[in-house]
Amino acid sequence: MPCSGFISPTWNQTAAVSGRLSAKHPNIQAIPTQPIQIAKLQYIRGKEAEVATISPRSMFVSSDGWTFLAADFSHIELRILAHLTSDPELLRLFQEPEPPDIFSTLASQWRGIRVDQVKLADREQAKRIVYALVYGAGKDRLSECLHVSTSQAGQFIESFLQKYKEVRTFTQRTIQQCHQRGGF
Repeated sequence: MPCSGFISPTWNQTAAVSGRLSAKHPNIQAIPTQPIQIAKLQYIRGKEAEVATISPRSMFVSSDGWTFLAADFSHIELRILAHLTSDPELLRLFQEPEPPDIFSTLASQWRGIRVDQVKLADREQAKRIVYALVYGAGKDRLSECLHVSTSQAGQFIESFLQKYKEVRTFTQRTIQQCHQRGGF
């Protein structure tokens, strides 16, 4: 196939288990957003390696008169949960003009530490707890994901539900409605 100078991936609307849109051939979503460093080793004694920093996404240039659009449904599941539950604490997370990283904020609340003290592992743990709750995974599945005991996973879930009380109410109401009206 001749090179046209254009990138044209195949977009999949139903391929990802998460339900998200995905791309392949090439997977342009996997292009790093953060700059990367490339070291050119020197073979002269005493000469340091030359390091170049590049931003992979900056290598893509649109044609004259055109532009690239990047769109992200940032924390969409959590935003929907906040809307459906009307939980004031959860809604407040999204009402700031420049919202902080939601999962770092949640991790700091659960750990009782400042946001700048949250480690990547804490953030990932918070993210998994949220998605376990959103998708109804339960403490058994969460314990597998976090590599913690079922008891600890249950405590993580309970601490989230204590902070965001309307999530529990919404979940219980939804389950009750499914029983009354029949599930699928």
